[in-house]
Amino acid sequence: AAWLQWRRDGDAGQAWLITAGRQSLSMGPVLAEAGPLGPYALMPLAHRAAFDDAVADDGVQGGWRAEAGTAGLALDLGIWRGHRFPGGDQGGSRKPGLSLHAGAAWQAWAADLVWLQQHPQARAANTSPALGHSHGAPACDSRFTEVICFDGRAQLLGGSLRWAGAETRAQLPITLTAAGWWRRDDGTLESANGLAEYRGRTRGGWLDAAWHWHTRATLGWRHERLATHHRLHGPGAALLALEARMQHASPGRRDTLQLAWQPWPWARFSIEGGQETVAGQRQRFAALRLLLSHDWLMGALP
Repeated sequence: AAWLQWRRDGDAGQAWLITAGRQSLSMGPVLAEAGPLGPYALMPLAHRAAFDDAVADDGVQGGWRAEAGTAGLALDLGIWRGHRFPGGDQGGSRKPGLSLHAGAAWQAWAADLVWLQQHPQARAANTSPALGHSHGAPACDSRFTEVICFDGRAQLLGGSLRWAGAETRAQLPITLTAAGWWRRDDGTLESANGLAEYRGRTRGGWLDAAWHWHTRATLGWRHERLATHHRLHGPGAALLALEARMQHASPGRRDTLQLAWQPWPWARFSIEGGQETVAGQRQRFAALRLLLSHDWLMGALP
């Protein structure tokens, strides 16, 4: 990410911002934390289904902030190049994408709602039977070699709600969070074997519960769900569905238990384990993680 920001602070805790460059979509702290540097080692299934990986894109965002005591409001409007998923990372976008974010915070409560619309062109997915890691990105061309291509419109709707017990009068050491994404794709799917009208729906979310039993230690639990629905109509629809592996589109689920310790502000250790069911396959996992971060470079920015 690399961006420039103009900011003007007004009276009564208000501020106006314009940010231009390669940046993340404004979506509030809960959804933003779901990225690669989030509190858990594995990104939420719903976040992966919405953005695949990172959420940075080239664009311009205009924002407004207002704070008064323990209450705050945030509004953001963005215009995007649309070259990152769910846009067309290879084929590009037929026209710019748009986003809108609204957030509110009051005492122990914080809520955010975000909407994003992209118009991907030749958004490619690999159909190679060899499932595994690959350093090459699929690309749509006239040969359609082991690739399936999507043209149309993609929309995302996300929301989050967080309650922080430490901000209440009782100062409870508990934080509860709920968040989710809904994605809608409408357009056409094409490969070497056919062309069909496509409609896809993906919805998922997660629940977090954290017990801060020590000033530097946290016991956390995360529960996730993901479900997809695909509809194809046209010549070769059955072959296209098989190429895209839509027969594996069964509901996904993941549960994670974590113990985290943060001895210094710039270092966080965590050990976690759990079980997930994705594409009909169930497996257990465990992770030992060290996350290092420091704001010495960005600390002077507003």
